[in-house]
Amino acid sequence: IIPAIDIMSGKCVRLAQGNFSKSTIYSNNPVDIAKNFEKQGAEFLHIVDLDGAKSGCPINQKIIIAIAKSVNIPIQVGGGIRSYNQAKMYFENGIKKIIVSTVAIEDQKLLELLMKNFKCSRITVAVDMKDGKIATRGWLKKNTKTAYNLIAILKKTGITSVIVTDTSKDGMLQGPNFDLAKQFINAGFETVVAGGITSLSDIEELNKIGAFGAIIGKAMYEGKIDLREAQKKVAYRNNLAKRIIPCLDVKNGRVVKGTHFRELRDAGDPVGLGK
Repeated sequence: IIPAIDIMSGKCVRLAQGNFSKSTIYSNNPVDIAKNFEKQGAEFLHIVDLDGAKSGCPINQKIIIAIAKSVNIPIQVGGGIRSYNQAKMYFENGIKKIIVSTVAIEDQKLLELLMKNFKCSRITVAVDMKDGKIATRGWLKKNTKTAYNLIAILKKTGITSVIVTDTSKDGMLQGPNFDLAKQFINAGFETVVAGGITSLSDIEELNKIGAFGAIIGKAMYEGKIDLREAQKKVAYRNNLAKRIIPCLDVKNGRVVKGTHFRELRDAGDPVGLGK
């Protein structure tokens, strides 16, 4: 469960469907918002420089770096990161992961260079869909490529982590696009879903379909989702936990353990251990 902090003109805002003219200001101090999320138990923060996404280069980096220095949890940052030096600047200032979108479509050589020099695990690609097509440059430019096209491109680059957003859902509190998320989950990507997540049932469904994480913004600011309650909802029910299956080997009514079925030793009563 990843709280979102979108920054525009130095303030914490939320947009409706990515429309820069439809913004709601939730705080004049994004640093305080980050600290508050950490106090509530957040383990990771998602920060977007909206001005940077629109202009093509980081604008609110001083605030973002101040956030990184004020909290003790990792941060991922996106918005206007379209050069090697911009990415390097963030990594050198304590940012755990960077998010790129336009680069993945327009400059795959740069994407591969970032992955090579900063490790693939520290790079994630934002997949922003608008009317069935990929949206880039702060969601202002609609590309001709579809999700299917992008999956093929990302597979070639070796990217493993994506953030999937249906822009028509973002900020509307109407639930995410589960079908879009499934495309990337089924393609084998570590898929974090954003846009429209409104309720605990949305989170449960994302967990059910195999999503790696959920980025939540407006629903938290509006009090529709409580961070601690959301974390409890998925505690011990993540997808890795579902794949860890305890094994009981039984012989003569007792659980036994050994190597290659030799030198077996008694490990206890199967009924008691099963409970």
